[in-house]
Amino acid sequence: KRPKIKPSEAGRLAVESYLPPKDKKWVAIQLRASSQPRSYPTSGFALFVGPALARAGYQVFFTGSRYDWNGYTKRYCQECGADAVVEDNNFANCRKCGRVELAKTLKKTIPPEDMGIIDLCGVMESMSELYEAYRRMDLVISPDSAALHIAGSWGVPCISLFGIFDHELRTKYYPTVYPYAMQGKADCAPCFSVGTHLQCDNKSCIALSSILPQSIIDKALDILQNC
Repeated sequence: KRPKIKPSEAGRLAVESYLPPKDKKWVAIQLRASSQPRSYPTSGFALFVGPALARAGYQVFFTGSRYDWNGYTKRYCQECGADAVVEDNNFANCRKCGRVELAKTLKKTIPPEDMGIIDLCGVMESMSELYEAYRRMDLVISPDSAALHIAGSWGVPCISLFGIFDHELRTKYYPTVYPYAMQGKADCAPCFSVGTHLQCDNKSCIALSSILPQSIIDKALDILQNC
């Protein structure tokens, strides 16, 4: 059954204290679900989907718990400054100038802000804040998590990603979620694995991983350009 959410004055005041003025369409990306089997690879969201939508002119927000994303590591050559570095057996070779260094000396952490993304992971301290933040979004992208239910309850378009469960079990109540759900493909899916670990030997759901970041980007752009 579709839940009903009531606006909260406390939530409204809280999110208005840290959300910027809205001068473009907003996209929230929920980086993880509460369990690993339902979580899409964070790198897919953070390194590809989020930056691509930011470059397309949309304001992207990362949402989740405090340590879901702390920036990503990029390798730079200390000789010429190029980022064309390939790592091999603890050494990194620059494809531009040929310099070889220990890989660990070339790391540089790039925060989400440098990609044009606002990181709200760990910022929202209550469900009422999460409700109010998602209410303002033009699109939500999420694995099988509470985020899709909140978006659906507000009538906000949501791209939801599924692997271990059939998306119809979760999305059929929401007219703005059901049409955009993406179901990962694998011979073992849906496996309906319940709990914090998969029933198989895989560390993450191979069905979820079959959903390519570019397919999420394409669907998001189509929704944003037509909503």
